[in-house]
Amino acid sequence: MTKPTIAPLIWGRRTNLLVQATTSLLPALFALAVLSIAGSVRAAQLIYPGPAPCDTTLQGCISAAAEGDTIDIATNTPIDEQLFIGRTLRLRPAPGFTPVIGGSENTRGIDFGGLGQTGISGDNQRVIVEDLTFDNARLTGVVRFGTGHELLLRNNRMTFQLDNNNSGAIDLRVEVPTTTVIERNHIASTGQGIRVQSEGAATTVDFLDNIVTTSLPEESNSGLSYRIIGTGTHDLRAYGNVVYSVAGCSCGNASGIQLRVEEAAEVNADFQHNTLHDIQRMGDGIDVFVVDAGAVISLRIINNTVSEARQSGYRLNLGGAASSLLVLNNNSFNNGQPDVGLDGSAADGVMALDPQFVDIAGADFRLRKESFLIDRGASGDGSFRLDADGATRRIGGGPDIGAYEFDAEAPLLITRREVFEGAPAGFVVSDPYPNNSSPGEPFVSGGVTLSAVAPSSLNFSNWPADFPGDNNIELAINDAENLNIQAIGQSVRGLGIEFDDASGGSSPSTFDAVMFLLGREVGTLSFRTPNPSVDNFVGIWTPIVFDTLRILESPNANENEFFGRVFFSQVGATSKLFSDGLEELCPLDDGWEPNDSMAAPTVILPPFERDSFVSCGGNDDFFRFTAEENEVVFLTATFDHADGNIDFELLDPSGTVVARGDSTTNNESVNYLVPPGEGGEYTLRVFGVGDIQNRYLLEIDSA
Repeated sequence: MTKPTIAPLIWGRRTNLLVQATTSLLPALFALAVLSIAGSVRAAQLIYPGPAPCDTTLQGCISAAAEGDTIDIATNTPIDEQLFIGRTLRLRPAPGFTPVIGGSENTRGIDFGGLGQTGISGDNQRVIVEDLTFDNARLTGVVRFGTGHELLLRNNRMTFQLDNNNSGAIDLRVEVPTTTVIERNHIASTGQGIRVQSEGAATTVDFLDNIVTTSLPEESNSGLSYRIIGTGTHDLRAYGNVVYSVAGCSCGNASGIQLRVEEAAEVNADFQHNTLHDIQRMGDGIDVFVVDAGAVISLRIINNTVSEARQSGYRLNLGGAASSLLVLNNNSFNNGQPDVGLDGSAADGVMALDPQFVDIAGADFRLRKESFLIDRGASGDGSFRLDADGATRRIGGGPDIGAYEFDAEAPLLITRREVFEGAPAGFVVSDPYPNNSSPGEPFVSGGVTLSAVAPSSLNFSNWPADFPGDNNIELAINDAENLNIQAIGQSVRGLGIEFDDASGGSSPSTFDAVMFLLGREVGTLSFRTPNPSVDNFVGIWTPIVFDTLRILESPNANENEFFGRVFFSQVGATSKLFSDGLEELCPLDDGWEPNDSMAAPTVILPPFERDSFVSCGGNDDFFRFTAEENEVVFLTATFDHADGNIDFELLDPSGTVVARGDSTTNNESVNYLVPPGEGGEYTLRVFGVGDIQNRYLLEIDSA
């Protein structure tokens, strides 16, 4: 389920306020005119399938889209097309849909090779592909034209199988300066799970929080691979990835995460909090291989764990290149060969401890409570504060080693709708129900599927329960009131449903709530319903993610329980957020804390769009990002002013306030033009006005 649509940030963002820090008015007016023209051309949000030009194929819709358009895909029918993107574009699901690219025996996918081609687009192209499902389909392309491109590939689920170990689910070759962010994708693939190859161009590559495994073990190559052929400066960050059961091919040079430098490039590589397990055949865990001794290498390896690699956990062959090496608090357990290249200054940088994963057979590489990796990580580096689940890393004795931070909190039951909606930013995901006594099952409603646990069946009608905000149609279940609620195409932190037990009898009932992830039980709890003559709510929030909630009545439950709307929450926090209702928000704040000062901001890479931030009087939030001269920076904080006023200030690299959002209405929105000759690291300070507690959605972008 994609969260409720928010106006696109970089494509046609309305110009509420343009601030130019210069005494010359002409450049500001010129920039405003350019923005207005661009906004009128680039503001479209297209729906596929929909009106022309999106009434035939998805490729037809893409080809006809203007520079900067967003295409929302509103179909669950597999799209069996090979797609080609050659301009700034955002491709995502429409709310309530789970689009599938591919879905046939033919290998399909999206190709980015058109970026920068004369007559199609130009420099500084930005493509976002997010929240899609790829079935026998890939993300590929050779980016060889123009300069300054950006690719953001995030939250996609990909299954790709080809009898070829030199393929890849995400397989990119970059020949011009490009920034690539590959984030939170779930991949099962032959060949390389994710491969980026740079040929002669300065590049920046981020591998963030991806889960990568194989779909055909004997054809599996490296999990994550970055190969540099050419000179220039190259930056690589591999943070929070989980890579397992890869490198099964007999093709040589396969590893869990591999960096290969073949020419005299300058390379800055940073590996943090990755979890690698079962790297097969001749594979190493983290493998850095430098061919050209003329290269200059800066390498940081911090808080990673590698286990059951057939060769070394860590193999660093720097080939005589000039290098700096920082190795801190990594784990290397039960690997086939000793680690290579971790001597000298890094002598104490690796330990050998059993990770004690929750369930290796079930591919759950979170840590059990007895794991020796808990609190054993290095805490001196603040650049990675969220774990692979999106939860805050709790710095006790230290952060945990690996991709996941251990959290012993049990699943939490919430029985008040306003608490679920208010505290963890819950939002409705189900559509209004139909009046249908015998719907087909599973029944799709918005972002969920509903099904009765056999032999029961669903039954929608105008029942006695009357939940606020519905259309007076509720769900009952014939026979036993046992219900499965499954999130479509994603996992969640919280799932709640309106639930009325009072209409069915005069006494409270007891139920079990069971959480599943990919068909595997991950938690359970029992609850007893109160029995007032009003509707109730059943919400489950967990520190780990799940995709299905099953509600099972016990033998003493009343008959005729009724169910209403379904709610999701994606917030990563601890259950300290609740204490018999809504606890104060500020002591916990949000999952991006601590970012309470200029000295400790949250560092972000635009385009940035996140909700569930918390603002309180006296507890400011600071965000830092880089902006270049002549760029326009778009800043928006979305909130309900009735719950407390929120303002923000933008500070330039010298710390001078150059723009403000300080209205007394809902939301703040400012566009700031970076003056010629300036640029650098800008800081946004977001703060509550007075003694308030409120939540906001933050969007930061530039063009």
